[in-house]
Amino acid sequence: MNKKILFLVMFIACLFLNSCSGAGLDWFATAIETWFDANGFAVEEGLEVDLEKLVGHLIDQAVDDYTNSEEANAIDAAKDVLEDIELADQYLENSLNTNSVSEIEKAQELRPDDITYVEAEVAIWMTTGNNAAVRTSINESDLMTANFVDQGGDCRSARMNQLRIRQEMLVKQLDDPVVENDLVVQDNIYQMLGDIDHEINGLLGEADNLFCAQLGADNP
Repeated sequence: MNKKILFLVMFIACLFLNSCSGAGLDWFATAIETWFDANGFAVEEGLEVDLEKLVGHLIDQAVDDYTNSEEANAIDAAKDVLEDIELADQYLENSLNTNSVSEIEKAQELRPDDITYVEAEVAIWMTTGNNAAVRTSINESDLMTANFVDQGGDCRSARMNQLRIRQEMLVKQLDDPVVENDLVVQDNIYQMLGDIDHEINGLLGEADNLFCAQLGADNP
């Protein structure tokens, strides 16, 4: 499901509930996306929503109701966030195509609470064979997930989201010429993908999860 669509839906819901917050909104959206995927409600591939038209329509409707109000200012802020997501995703694409850490760092500056761009860094370091940097980036991603759990988020949903993003990024990198020409890097990526698959299957099967257990937050 498109991240920007999720953000917009959650923003509008929060707007009417008067409970919007930045990082929490991001994590709530990703948790919902994970639930949609796990329960078979994800949008089918190829059936893309016209995001520009959707955003324009919903914001126009909201502005009609909230012109010159605190809510109108919040809508303007949401538009800025959507623009940040768009630009950050451009940096993401550039970084994966060129294995440029500096590009993904630009995305992280725009979206410091979005785990997607930290997991992209994991994939880039895997591609270049920098194992120490891989571990550092994974630790950073784990810390973001743990912080979300500390704030009351569901650990198993957050862990599932984290792993699926990592899986997606690594699969993309298998087609990178650097990876195709380096059997050691290939093997390392496939091994990590195997570990990810194993943990995801455990989460789906309601097996105990070590990551969440270590946080005291494992509730199968």
